[in-house]
Amino acid sequence: AIDFRKTLDIPKEAFVSLFMFDMRSTLNRKNPQATVEAFSQFAKGKKDAYLILKVNRWQRDVHESLQWLPKSENIKIVKETLSPAQLTDLYEASNCYISLHRSEGFGRTLVEALQHGLWLISCKYSGPADFLTNQNTHLVSWEPKTVHKGDYPHNTHSTWAEPSVAETVVQLEKLYVQHQQNLGKKTKRNQAGIETGKQFTLQALAEKYRPILMSYLR
Repeated sequence: AIDFRKTLDIPKEAFVSLFMFDMRSTLNRKNPQATVEAFSQFAKGKKDAYLILKVNRWQRDVHESLQWLPKSENIKIVKETLSPAQLTDLYEASNCYISLHRSEGFGRTLVEALQHGLWLISCKYSGPADFLTNQNTHLVSWEPKTVHKGDYPHNTHSTWAEPSVAETVVQLEKLYVQHQQNLGKKTKRNQAGIETGKQFTLQALAEKYRPILMSYLR
């Protein structure tokens, strides 16, 4: 097991936010810039607030692609390839998961964050809208935005979401205060999120799709 707080020099009592993104999924769509902007506004004057960015497929040209990242001791980057067990360790080291995606597929990392009991800050848009609720997520609003040429490969004309950075800051403040109030007590987890995550376990999905698959075998 990896103690990511120790590895990344993050105090045990700190409030830690997490976001994962893939360099090949296009930064405009995953929108880590908004997550960093919201965190930077929220963390001003707070020495016990940290953001971990897990960057998948770290490769050449990445340094140029991430020039917008502020140099801050409170923003930690994990670029190594992690095993499933190590990913679990990373989730366990965090208090909340932020996803201000402009567009998303299924939203695997959001489901995994919920399964691990993390508090989730996101917008009810695109694929994750199927499972995000007011009970399992601190939802932020979004505005429709035109996808311009160059924003996304092979785009002609479409729209996606522009999640609210200001509302994300407010939600982070709420979770931070809650975290402060619970220091020294048993860690409070996102129970509604854990319950949501149960529908995506291998067993639950097997039971759900078994009748459909059996109908093809008849």
